[in-house]
Amino acid sequence: MIFFLDDGLVGKTINDCKVIGGMKDIQVLREKYSNIFIAIGNNRLREELITQAQEIGFNVVNLISNKSIVSNYAKIGQGCVIFPNVVIEPDSTIGNGCVICANSVINRDAFIADYSFVNSSSVDRPTVLVERK
Repeated sequence: MIFFLDDGLVGKTINDCKVIGGMKDIQVLREKYSNIFIAIGNNRLREELITQAQEIGFNVVNLISNKSIVSNYAKIGQGCVIFPNVVIEPDSTIGNGCVICANSVINRDAFIADYSFVNSSSVDRPTVLVERK
């Protein structure tokens, strides 16, 4: 089951999925649901909301497109979204809460820090460190 929380769109539908409440409802929803994904583009706000969800007991899941190639030897944190046509090579590390946009390549041994945003068609080469400011 997929649904949305959005303070400004309660009662509406997004891509055929209902908006069932706002962020004020997150605690009540934890009693009924165990998994959550935070779909916020702003890195700092995404970190704040993921932390809040974890503190009340949600399992923060990843959304990984079945049109991406992710090595079994890559490490991927919690709460990440990996869009279509992404390649993540062996021994690379993707931190928690990262957004890896379409057509990007994360080469072997690259490190993407927590709550980073890798834009479309980016190539992160080996030993590249993408870190927070």
